[in-house]
Amino acid sequence: MIESESQQVFKVLGFCNEGKIKDAVELFNMMVQRGYEPNVISYNTIINGLFKSGNRNMAVQVFKKMEQNGGKPNVVTYNTIIDNLCKNRLVNDAMEFLSEMLDRGIQPDVVTYNSIVHGFCNLGQLNEATRLFKEMVGKDDMPDTVTFNILVDGLCKEGMVSEARCVFDIMPEKGVEPDVITYNALTNGLCNEGKIKDALELFNLMVQRGYEHIVISYNTIINGLCKNGNTSMVVHVFKKMEQHACKPDVVTYSTIIDSLCKHRLVNDAMEFLSEMLDRGIQPNVLTYSSIVHGFCNLGQLNEATRLFKEMVGKDVMPNTVTFNILVDGLCKEGMVSEARRVFETMPEKGVEPNVYTYNALMMGTVYARNE
Repeated sequence: MIESESQQVFKVLGFCNEGKIKDAVELFNMMVQRGYEPNVISYNTIINGLFKSGNRNMAVQVFKKMEQNGGKPNVVTYNTIIDNLCKNRLVNDAMEFLSEMLDRGIQPDVVTYNSIVHGFCNLGQLNEATRLFKEMVGKDDMPDTVTFNILVDGLCKEGMVSEARCVFDIMPEKGVEPDVITYNALTNGLCNEGKIKDALELFNLMVQRGYEHIVISYNTIINGLCKNGNTSMVVHVFKKMEQHACKPDVVTYSTIIDSLCKHRLVNDAMEFLSEMLDRGIQPNVLTYSSIVHGFCNLGQLNEATRLFKEMVGKDVMPNTVTFNILVDGLCKEGMVSEARRVFETMPEKGVEPNVYTYNALMMGTVYARNE
């Protein structure tokens, strides 16, 4: 049975998805040699497939071949290339394609600009990202919520929280409504700057505006409060979360437990562990590692060892960090033999020791000999 042209295009795309690039290119070239004249949709499909399979150079070659064969790229073609170049951190190359499409009279759309703004943000080039953002507004290519989210998040990650707040504040005048992602990005940025009061005000504003109570929003503010040592407010927000029928998840509990343990409130952390188990929420390696660390810091090595065994019994596999915590804790209490026994179980658990594991054991052995 002779395959139709559309079937062959999908076959080419299938080869791309399977990483069979040589087969994809050979089939595509054979189609062209047999008189098939790919339209812009076919080219766009194949270019995108090549980019997604990591064959950037081949994708650009197909683009050039498209032009040689008289094909006319459209905004989707350029968006595909620009977006993929930006994802590969080749923003300067993407800017060249932007310049080229403008020279050809092809008007970039919000997707084009969003890709490049995101690319500049990922490179930490916030001045360039902001410049392009202003260019969008100047050309009446109104930024959308995605644009604002990209820029707010990028500015916050670079510690430019005041600038991010200014961008956030102009959203209403541009007719753009912030979403949960916008609020979370700015809340996280404010928390990282230690501006807890501002973060809480923004969080409450989001709640007042009727945004759905989703767990990631609560986790963001809880994480920020924990980082700043505000444990009493953490518990308040946690209770508020439950009042709004928003169910905490393993991230919520692990964040609170880790913070409590760092403040030597391990008994309180154990209550949260018990509560999450009662609710059917499975603790992960971070949850257990935090409490093991907490017990070690208090010198309660029997409890630390008991919990370590409990996590293994519950099929939560300890990682290198967990082993390092326990080995180091045992060594500091002069329990070097016990530390060695823990160390010797690492291979059977499929865990590789690192320099910290060996250092802890060596230091423990030295201290034991000197006593």
